[in-house]
Amino acid sequence: MCGFLVYKEKGDNSRISRRGPDCTNVYKRSNLTFVHNLLSVTGDFAPQPFVEDDIVCLYNGQVYNQPYSRTDGEVLIPLYRQHGTTFARHLDGEFAIALYDFRNAIAIFATDPFNTKPLFINGIECASYRSGVGGEKAAPNEIVVKGFDGTVLERAPVLWLSAEAKNRHYKAPLRERVNRSATRVDELVVSEHSGQLQDGPELSSENGRPVKATRCQELICIYHEDVVRL
Repeated sequence: MCGFLVYKEKGDNSRISRRGPDCTNVYKRSNLTFVHNLLSVTGDFAPQPFVEDDIVCLYNGQVYNQPYSRTDGEVLIPLYRQHGTTFARHLDGEFAIALYDFRNAIAIFATDPFNTKPLFINGIECASYRSGVGGEKAAPNEIVVKGFDGTVLERAPVLWLSAEAKNRHYKAPLRERVNRSATRVDELVVSEHSGQLQDGPELSSENGRPVKATRCQELICIYHEDVVRL
C-alpha cells in the first residue's frame, strides 16, 4: 500500500502520507509537483516517480505478469512507449496509474477492473485520497487520457467485459478474501462458468461443485452462493 499525489499549486499529503510511512519523495516538473509515499514490503526502497526523458509516472499496486529487475513499476513507461495510451491492457495486476507525457502534453490515468487501488482525479491533478486535490474517484477498469488543459481526449476500458460479466464482478457477494501476503492466489478469479475457462487449476466450492480459476486482475471473486476453499 503506497500513496501518491500530483498537484499544480496546492495539494494535501497529510493523510495520503499514512499510506507510505517509509519514504516520501517529491519531484517537480514544469508546473506539476509529484509526491510519492512508499510503504516498503520487501525492505527495498524504490522511490517514485519513475522518470524517463519527458515521461513521469506514479503508480500504486502490483504487476504480476511483467519481468523486472528491481520493482514492478519500472515496466510502466517502457510499456507506454511500446503500446501507447492503452498500455495498461498489457498488465495483469492491481493498480492505479498516473502517467504524464510532457512531450505530447497528455496525462493518462488507469485503474484495474476491480478498482482495488484508490485514485481521485481533478483535471490533470490526482491523488490516492480525495483530500489530496479534491476531484472524483476514478471508475474501475478505465483508461482516461487528458490533455494538459484537462480536456478528455480518450476513454477506454482496460479489459473488455460483457454486461453479464460486469454484473457478476460487481454485484455478486464477496464471501472470502485470500491472504495475498501468503500466496499469489490473488492472480485468480473464480468463475461459476467453469466450462468457459480453459486455463487455471480446478478448485472446489463449498457445495462440492467444481469451478475453474483463471489468471486475472486482483482477487478471488466469489459468485452467488459459492464459497471457494483453496
